[in-house]
Amino acid sequence: MTRRLFLLACVAVVGVFVWSWGQLPDRVATHFGTSGSPDGWSSRTGAVLGLGAIALVLAVVLGGLAFWVTRGMPLTLVNMPGKQRWVEAGQEARFRTMMAEDLWFMALVTMVLMGVVQVLVVRANRQQPPALDGWAVAAIVVYLAVLVAQTVWMVTIRYRRPPGDLGNSST
Repeated sequence: MTRRLFLLACVAVVGVFVWSWGQLPDRVATHFGTSGSPDGWSSRTGAVLGLGAIALVLAVVLGGLAFWVTRGMPLTLVNMPGKQRWVEAGQEARFRTMMAEDLWFMALVTMVLMGVVQVLVVRANRQQPPALDGWAVAAIVVYLAVLVAQTVWMVTIRYRRPPGDLGNSST
């Protein structure tokens, strides 16, 4: 389910970038200081293709990791408390499926952020003079809070014990 939502988010982000092309001026404020005032500029092409390229790389890398974890990624590359207990309990396939679900979720949230950032760039450039408002900070804070909460949940609860394991969870 999360993988499908990620793919849907990728399509939506492409739509946001296409939409933003027609909304942005020829000269686009693309970088903003802490006050919200622009301190970096780009052409419309550079603004759309630049952030679009970042979104594409993130989608490929994060989606690729989620795909790879269920298709033979060596578990030596995974640093998760209790990992060995899952393998010893014969639950490696379930462990990999859960890891993939969590990676798809993180990729989904990241794609949503990329779409929101592009909308905020359009919004900032509609103002005269261009300025980024508090919504940008709010979007980043929410994104980071979601990722931190997901990571804490994964490490402290989700992967501590495989199903049926009643042993010590300190491994």
